[in-house]
Amino acid sequence: MRYPVVKSEKLFFLNDRSAWLSAFIGNLFTVPFVFIFKNKKYVDPNAISLMSLILFFSCSVFYLLDPTLSIFCSIGFFISYLLDSTDGKLARIRGKGTKFGGLLDATIDLLCHSVGLAIVSIGMCIKIGSLLPFFIFLPYLYYLGYSHLKDIFNILYANTTKKKMIPKNRWQNFCYNNGLSSYIYNDWEVVYVCILGIAINLDNPILFLIISIYTNLLIKIINHLKNDNF
Repeated sequence: MRYPVVKSEKLFFLNDRSAWLSAFIGNLFTVPFVFIFKNKKYVDPNAISLMSLILFFSCSVFYLLDPTLSIFCSIGFFISYLLDSTDGKLARIRGKGTKFGGLLDATIDLLCHSVGLAIVSIGMCIKIGSLLPFFIFLPYLYYLGYSHLKDIFNILYANTTKKKMIPKNRWQNFCYNNGLSSYIYNDWEVVYVCILGIAINLDNPILFLIISIYTNLLIKIINHLKNDNF
């Protein structure tokens, strides 16, 4: 298995082009799990999806009730992300991907990344005695909610046929030749998990704000490099 972990004849169940965070981090954890449990009928992909939902909301509520558990909650959020990244792979390697499974996954993403994150933001507000975290979270809540509602609509009503990628610059050509997506992240939830893992442990709202601004700047730089015909 080569590094980064991208689609190949053996790893046919991966996406055609894995985002960089998935290829270098997520797939390293999820691919071995898929191979170990691909023939274990008692491990159901939809059950894994539900486990990711339960874990995410449990960590959100625990953080709301006791912010001193922030380290454990951050670990829990990361495990929830891995579970969310595993269910689809397990269904595809078994050849049992269904419309219901895709709809369930998209609905769970919507709940976790809207209601779940709102609970976390309230917990952070209580922890530091300021409403600043909520207003920083608000754009993420709006964007993620909109994105996942769009995913649900596409699953229910739209044509989900993917267009073949045609490289337009050196960056995209490099990614295409190495089985990688031209996107560093696979969606804003990955960016959010990274932010949450750091920011949830901070007591100073100014530091939280600085990290958010820095992350936004980093995303803009990545997008600029990605679209630049260098």
